[in-house]
Amino acid sequence: MFKFLDPDSISITLTSADAHRLGIVINNKPRRLTPRECARLQGFPDNFKLHPDHRATYKQLGNSVSVPVVEAVMMDYFQNN
Repeated sequence: MFKFLDPDSISITLTSADAHRLGIVINNKPRRLTPRECARLQGFPDNFKLHPDHRATYKQLGNSVSVPVVEAVMMDYFQNN
């Protein structure tokens, strides 16, 4: 995406190598994000059907594109060019 917007710039890559360590803390107790919470962070609607195997779901969501972010970047690009 970034190379498309500026072919001479450095492309930024995010990795999920430590995604299994991410979570939230409630009452001083850490817990993992649920598959549904991960889907929401990626912009999927609540009626989106998730794979019944949580490991597969985490992998799919980790490899997905956050559509609202891409949409916002493209809208900003077209409005400013």
